[in-house]
Amino acid sequence: MITYNVEGVRMPAIKKRATNAWIRAVAASHGRRVGEVGYMFVDDEKILEVNNEYLGHNYYTDVITFDYDEDDVINGDIVISLDTVRSNAELFGKTYDDELHRVIIHGILHLCGINDKGPGERELMEAAENRALALLSDMQRQGRGSQPRSGLLYPSSMKRQFLPILLAAFLAASGVQAQPSAKGPEWLSRAIFYQIYPSSFQDSDGNGIGDLPGIISRLDYIQSLGVNALWLNPVYESGWFDGGYDIIDFYRIDPRFGTNSDMVRLIDEAHKRGLRVCLDLVAGHTSDRCRWFVESATADPNSRYSDYYIWPDSISAAEREQIRLRHASAHPASDTRGHYVESPYPRARYYMKNYFECQPALNYGYAHPDPSRPWEQAVTAPGPQAVRRELRNIMAFWFDKGIDGFRVDMASSLVKNDPDRSAIRQLWQEMRQWRDSHYPHCALIAEWANPAMSIPAGFDVDFFMHFNRPGYPSLFFDRDTPAGSRSPFEYSYFNRNGRGRIDQFIDNFSECYRLTRDRGYIGLPTANHDFQRLRAGSRNTPDQLRVAMTFLLTMPGIPFVYYGDEIGMRYQPDAPDVEGATDRAGSRTPMQWEPGPTAGFSTCAVDSLYLPVSTDGGLLTVRAQEADPRSLLHYVRHLLRLRRDVPALANEAGWTLLSDKMRPYPMVYRRSTADDVCIVAVNPSAASVSASIPTLSAPVEAIAQSGKVKYKRGATTDRIVMGPVSAVVYRLSRP
Repeated sequence: MITYNVEGVRMPAIKKRATNAWIRAVAASHGRRVGEVGYMFVDDEKILEVNNEYLGHNYYTDVITFDYDEDDVINGDIVISLDTVRSNAELFGKTYDDELHRVIIHGILHLCGINDKGPGERELMEAAENRALALLSDMQRQGRGSQPRSGLLYPSSMKRQFLPILLAAFLAASGVQAQPSAKGPEWLSRAIFYQIYPSSFQDSDGNGIGDLPGIISRLDYIQSLGVNALWLNPVYESGWFDGGYDIIDFYRIDPRFGTNSDMVRLIDEAHKRGLRVCLDLVAGHTSDRCRWFVESATADPNSRYSDYYIWPDSISAAEREQIRLRHASAHPASDTRGHYVESPYPRARYYMKNYFECQPALNYGYAHPDPSRPWEQAVTAPGPQAVRRELRNIMAFWFDKGIDGFRVDMASSLVKNDPDRSAIRQLWQEMRQWRDSHYPHCALIAEWANPAMSIPAGFDVDFFMHFNRPGYPSLFFDRDTPAGSRSPFEYSYFNRNGRGRIDQFIDNFSECYRLTRDRGYIGLPTANHDFQRLRAGSRNTPDQLRVAMTFLLTMPGIPFVYYGDEIGMRYQPDAPDVEGATDRAGSRTPMQWEPGPTAGFSTCAVDSLYLPVSTDGGLLTVRAQEADPRSLLHYVRHLLRLRRDVPALANEAGWTLLSDKMRPYPMVYRRSTADDVCIVAVNPSAASVSASIPTLSAPVEAIAQSGKVKYKRGATTDRIVMGPVSAVVYRLSRP
């Protein structure tokens, strides 16, 4: 009997019956019969533990075999690290499937008495592996109806028994897979995301920092909101100088959060509740403590990672001045000025950074390299191509563990000297083709902030947010708040003074919506880890937040709810600068679950909290708002339930502005499908206002409302009269 089990990883896509037939045939060719053989597929972390505990070795390996043979019957356990299988496949230029089958049969050959440690034994093992893999190839071709290669023999009874099985397996594998639509995986049409900053959501072990087991313990709450997808900010091993965005190892969960096995458990538990899980993919740079960078810095041209980074020998006088100014600042390490860092390494005098000095830029090449600067490599050069392969490896590694997608950090910035973004668009189009072929059910979400460019480039979703395409800041960023200090507008639209504008947002959103509605989705975040929360500055009352949420959760595309916004958590302008957060720390404070010194986030002492909490005397907590049917929490749940149940409010339903963008209060728009219509009106101002719209064909019913609103039908126009700070969702009555 041959069995297959997993720990901390997803079961690889092997055809078990055909593989069992092959294993038995290989064993028979060595005069052995198969008794009980157990395969255990694990990750690097587990195989290192096994290697250390049972063999006394402190290094990673691809396969470990435990031999329990009895005469000519082979019995044993074979432990295989799928992480090392994938990295070895890349290193030796093989496919993942070929390398996986090699290690599967390597263990069997060990049980058959073939070793690979002594003089000449490695060659004997390789020869035996090659014969076994050739046999597999012939069996697969036999399954396809082709003739086997002459000179390879296996029992004719086995041919009769397994030919139908192999043929059926091949036909199933070569049939039409469920491919994504032009808009990506089908589940995105219903997706509602909940973004979690993992350090701040729930602490399970009392150290004052959130972790993966903590998130698992709160999955029932997340499910109760009505969301169906999670996006987690980086959870990989990090240097923690930039909130997890300075990554040391993309293939390992940071110990502060748990283990790779904890991530697999989170995925499994989330999936049980109908929740998809997406991770943050920091594609543009690593930590300067990453092994790739350390090896690249050695000046060894034969290092695998030699050209993973950009190493200039000289830079311009202007760039040298930027370095001088950065070093003269109060905090040079966290000063983002300039593009280069003086290198203390033998490789070159400088290296290119992306943000902080500790974040060296990965080398995806230059769209227009300068021949006089040999460090500016073309995108087709071996180094940039190796980095692309590494990027695919990272995605495949986590996709194989069950992850449902990635949000790609600063997705437009990877290729250098690419003014029209043609090279970066080509890169992501290639990644999209690879995704469609291998992981069609997984999503690609861009932090590009220009859906009109990113979605045709291959992404399924892109955000409207605080940079690139203008408009979003005019809705939410007042000049007297940190995020609004750079805004061209004195007041935001969602401000009680009624002096905001929507024309810039409407113009840009309308264009992006028109260009992408049949190809992907626009994401509208309530906030995120990089800019202030909805509750900031003078926008600080529940009625104001209900109006803003009505807008954000009824627009087309995919809504992204930032953790804590559903209860109106406050942006904390005085939060301490922790792990490179600067003024972003105020949006990263711990989730407020219940009254108390640590708000139910942790059992630690208050002074051990990663960031301080402030619950407004317990009112801004989940527990308090669960008990109050009029709370923001219940209102958000209601809106999300409507988005799920009312076709006209779904992600793909149509959108048309009905009010005058130059007379912004109130804003009125229509959401519709072929047989369902909703009208949404929002008035964030403190004044009573009204708007006229074309008469509707049927009476309306208010299915969500905050504040005082009246609908007055007329012969040719209908009128919506709105009290101060109010919002409403009307649905046309249906026969």
